[in-house]
Amino acid sequence: CVDWRIAVVILAVFALVYFTTRYVSLSSILAALSFSGAFAVLHYNNPVVMISGICVGLLAVYMHRGNIARLLKGEERKTNLFSRGKQQ
Repeated sequence: CVDWRIAVVILAVFALVYFTTRYVSLSSILAALSFSGAFAVLHYNNPVVMISGICVGLLAVYMHRGNIARLLKGEERKTNLFSRGKQQ
């Protein structure tokens, strides 16, 4: 079962962070955290679904640990998803 409300939340978070920072990795990490948060808020009445959603979101954050390290060191590259030209 897909919850469209969670999709709206994660897409909004991703877009807001990406268009503000130009970091795809930071956008993905915060979208994954919002995924966990949205499951906690929207599916509190179904513990199995809620815990599963939280675990999936936290796993996504864990899988980005290399990106997190680069972000903290200031070494992560910014992107421009909608440009065909050279990166700036």
